[in-house]
Amino acid sequence: MQKIIFIELPVARKEQYVTDITESLFALNKSIHIFAQKNNLVALDRLLWVRKPDSFLPHAIFQESDQENPDLLEPILLIDRPVRLTADVLILHDPLPVDQIGSYEIIIDFAELYDQNRLKDSRQRYKVFRDSGRFDLSFEKLGSFLKLIKAS
Repeated sequence: MQKIIFIELPVARKEQYVTDITESLFALNKSIHIFAQKNNLVALDRLLWVRKPDSFLPHAIFQESDQENPDLLEPILLIDRPVRLTADVLILHDPLPVDQIGSYEIIIDFAELYDQNRLKDSRQRYKVFRDSGRFDLSFEKLGSFLKLIKAS
C-alpha cells in the first residue's frame, strides 16, 4: 500500500519545506518527483540551485523528451503533469487528483494550517485519499518527519 504523509505547514513557507524534505530524501538515495503547477516550477528550480552555497541537489525540469532516455535523468525531477517515469517519492507542492498519482512508494502532501481556505482544501484532499482505500495515511510535523527520515 502506498504511503501518504501529510506534513503540517504552520507558516506560508512551502518552498522551503519542499527543499528541506527533498534534501533529506536525496541524502537517503531516494529518487524524487516534485509536482507543481508550471508557474511554480521555475521558482522551485531556482531555489534548489541556490538554497545552500555548499550543497547541490541534482535536479531538472521535466521535458517530454526525457521519457525517451530515463536513465539520463537527474534523481530529482520537477514535473507539472503526471509522468510515466518512476521514482521513490512524489512531493506535492501543488495538489494532484488522486486518480493521477502514480505508483510512488511515498507521497508527501501538506496540511496548510496558516490559511483557513488552504486548511479546508488540505482536509478535503486527506479525505479523498482516505476514501480511495489506496493509501496508508499519516500526519507529521516537519521536524518529526525529518528526524524520522534521518533515522531510516
